[in-house]
Amino acid sequence: MWKYLVLFAVIFGLAVYVARQDERASLQAAELHKSAIPAKPDEQHPQENIPYPEWNSPSWYSFFRWPNGTTAWAIILTLMAIAEQTKHTARSADVANKTLISTLRPKLIVRKIAICEGTRIPVMGTPDAKPWEVEFDIANIGTGTANVLDYKFFIERFEPDVQPDRIEYVGGSVPFTLEPGEDCRKSIPMPSDLINILRILGRDGLSKGYQQTDRIYFYGIAEYADASGTKRNMAVCRHYINSMLSFKAVDDPDREYSE
Repeated sequence: MWKYLVLFAVIFGLAVYVARQDERASLQAAELHKSAIPAKPDEQHPQENIPYPEWNSPSWYSFFRWPNGTTAWAIILTLMAIAEQTKHTARSADVANKTLISTLRPKLIVRKIAICEGTRIPVMGTPDAKPWEVEFDIANIGTGTANVLDYKFFIERFEPDVQPDRIEYVGGSVPFTLEPGEDCRKSIPMPSDLINILRILGRDGLSKGYQQTDRIYFYGIAEYADASGTKRNMAVCRHYINSMLSFKAVDDPDREYSE
């Protein structure tokens, strides 16, 4: 606001200057008028017929004369101050809104991963009546709405001492939204080679880790955005623990994380 104080001081100074100049010109005109009156005026030249000398002030004086000039400047400065205050208020509101949105940050996790057995005895040329798949929940444990833009998950069996690579983003899924505390049940199909092994082993053989089923991994990535449009990633890499018939997160921040 200091700039308005400076402008006010300048305008006030110019107004005072113009007023002093007008006053000075009026005094000079009065003196000239007085000196122009004859000592003994006759009837043909009475005193009231002698005009005052004309004061031709610069044109810019009118911008600072009281009351028209100074009133106009007062209105202009008031409007400028209101516009400036409105701008600051809008900026402050925008900052406050962004701060609020940043505190309402979503966070996605994957939980309740389960291998769902399908049809044990297949019929040649006929799809399984009950498909073999892996079910899981995508949950939002954050404080803001999560707009899930895309995701991709896999289940595979790997050779010993081999883990899934950190995958790049792979798209193709249908977007959906999760409110804070909300989850969504999803599923992916199993690859045919793993289905054939599980059909042979059954749950008992799977629990013992036969046929390298102790090397099963569920992994993938999801991309989501918060209310401000900021995009984040969530990645999972879970190793199947046969004795527990459940998945456990690997201790690797490059493969298991949520931004």
